[in-house]
Amino acid sequence: MLTSVIRAVIFDLDGTLLDSKEAIVISFQEAARRMNIEIDEDIVRNLIGIPAREIIKRAALTPLREEEVVRFVHLRREIFKDLWKREVKLYPDVMETLIALRDRGYLLGIASSNNEERLRAMVHFFNLDELIPVAIGYGKGIRPKPYPDMILKVIEKLGISPQEALYVGDTEQDYISAQRAGTYYIMIDREGHMTWHKTPVIRSLLELLRLLP
Repeated sequence: MLTSVIRAVIFDLDGTLLDSKEAIVISFQEAARRMNIEIDEDIVRNLIGIPAREIIKRAALTPLREEEVVRFVHLRREIFKDLWKREVKLYPDVMETLIALRDRGYLLGIASSNNEERLRAMVHFFNLDELIPVAIGYGKGIRPKPYPDMILKVIEKLGISPQEALYVGDTEQDYISAQRAGTYYIMIDREGHMTWHKTPVIRSLLELLRLLP
């Protein structure tokens, strides 16, 4: 069981609360097809959680000019905007876990690498704003993961210290962000394919109800 000093649980969004990874990959595939760019889809999957411009720079099989990167990021954003409401789903363990944590008195937040506009739209679309009052994405003055900025901003808005927060995510970028922010961290590995020994690992968010007092 985790320490009783924890007052807040902060969640990553993609791959943690939302089943969105394949939709993200599809958006990269389609943008690459339209621009006649070859990409390594495994690299895209492995890097989900950092900004799209960094993903495409690493996933493109040939180096891209800056103007191509900018065009790709804009195109992919527009493609994803058209498909996420159809393709992205809330994981089935999310609402039960959030309600139980709220009822136990935990403060709840989201720290996501989505831009602020899309994050707000997704949180509202899936009714997460009814349970999670603070959701921070990257934007003006907020650097993306693995910087700790968005986690620290959630902590600030919740009125707690980093040592009173637990961050739950599904990538090493999430872990690095939490470590830099000074919070506790739990990795969620829904498919059970990850080799991870640095922190506790769970397969379902419902396991948090066993780990937290």
